[in-house]
Amino acid sequence: MEPTEEKKRKIKYLAIIALAAVLYLLQFSLNRQRVFLDTDSDTEIGCTDVLVNGTYVEQSVYVDHDFEMVLQLCVITWNTVYDSEDMLIVSIIDRGTGEVIHEAEYRADSFTDHLLSRFLIFEGQKLEAGKWYNIRIASNITDEGRPIAIACVANTIPERAEIICNGEPTDYNLRMKIWE
Repeated sequence: MEPTEEKKRKIKYLAIIALAAVLYLLQFSLNRQRVFLDTDSDTEIGCTDVLVNGTYVEQSVYVDHDFEMVLQLCVITWNTVYDSEDMLIVSIIDRGTGEVIHEAEYRADSFTDHLLSRFLIFEGQKLEAGKWYNIRIASNITDEGRPIAIACVANTIPERAEIICNGEPTDYNLRMKIWE
């Protein structure tokens, strides 16, 4: 029995979508193979303060060559059920000038507890060599019953990265990967 024309169209459509997804992932993989900073393999020592009611954390990173950043964070959700409006807000700030060069919002319910996030892509935002940048992470969540935080590791690379929590320096880093 031969498939109908409609089934053939659906199969072609699904094949095109699958091929497009494979090509996108292959292109991303080929262009993003170099890890600039990786603290994911370091020993986890806890997490940041809960990011609610205006609390934020900033990871400072020294950039020694130009590149476009792709970020992965280890988000702590405590398996909380978030509202669709609950967002994690990630900003890239030039530490020298204080200028926000990029800001993006990500739905809190898109993160899996204690796993590196999907890729947070900042394409078109080239980081310049010889500068420090702050990666500021906050949320718009006001209900302390829906907490969110970022996992932390001991700071083993103080010459390239440091963390500031609500304006105060600390001795740990965020658990993350920065890809070029």
